[in-house]
Amino acid sequence: MHLGLGIYLSNAMGYVVGIVFSFIANTIFTFTQPISINRLIKFLCVCFICYVANIIVIKIFFVFMPEKIYSAQILGMFTYTITGFILNKFWAMK
Repeated sequence: MHLGLGIYLSNAMGYVVGIVFSFIANTIFTFTQPISINRLIKFLCVCFICYVANIIVIKIFFVFMPEKIYSAQILGMFTYTITGFILNKFWAMK
């Protein structure tokens, strides 16, 4: 936005940078594996699955407590993080 790119493009660029950084950091430091295209593709699939799980949890939460937006986000973030770690550990980073 600061560069006049617009909110959606800025948001997308932030996600891309975050995912690339997360892939590199998790591959090297968390799981101590070599970087490969195959791992990157699996990692991107994991990111997508985690995002969908996050949205599902938030939507279900809103059915029961629609006014608790911050609690829904926190639960969604927790779901994303735990799901991501498990899928990366047992699938993407193998």
